[in-house]
Amino acid sequence: MCRAAYHTDAVIIDSAISTGIEKFCIRKNVKLIGVAPEAEILYPKVNPTERFDNELTNGHTHFILLGDKKKELKWGDESHVKAEIADKVAAGKYGNKPKCKVVAVLIGDNDRCVNELACVIDTCYKNLVQRKRLACCCYRR
Repeated sequence: MCRAAYHTDAVIIDSAISTGIEKFCIRKNVKLIGVAPEAEILYPKVNPTERFDNELTNGHTHFILLGDKKKELKWGDESHVKAEIADKVAAGKYGNKPKCKVVAVLIGDNDRCVNELACVIDTCYKNLVQRKRLACCCYRR
C-alpha cells in the first residue's frame, strides 16, 4: 500500500497508532496522517520499557486528535472526520482542480472497526451515487 501511495503521490490516513505501515512511509517519504480520539490514545514515553497498543507512533507526518473536555470520543467516532479529511485532501489545495479518487481500505480484527465500516459504506454509497468518485475496498479479517 505504501509503495502504491509513493508512486501516485497519495496520502494515507490511519488511526495514529501502530499499524506497521509507519516504517514504510518513513522510507518512501509518504504523507501519513493519523486521526484518533484523544481520550483513547496514550502519548509515547521518552525511554519506554513497554509499548501499548493505543500509543501514538512515529512515522506520521501529521496527527489530528479529536475530542474536548465536554465530550470524550471513542474509537469509531473519528470515522466521519477521516472521510472528511480524505475528501478535502482529494479536492486539492484550492479545490479548483479535478477531484482525485479516494480509496478506503479497512482492515480490522475487533468490534471497534464496525463504526468505521459503516462510515466507509455510507460514504462509498453516497459518493458513488452522487459523484462516482470513490473507489471503496473493504476487507475484514
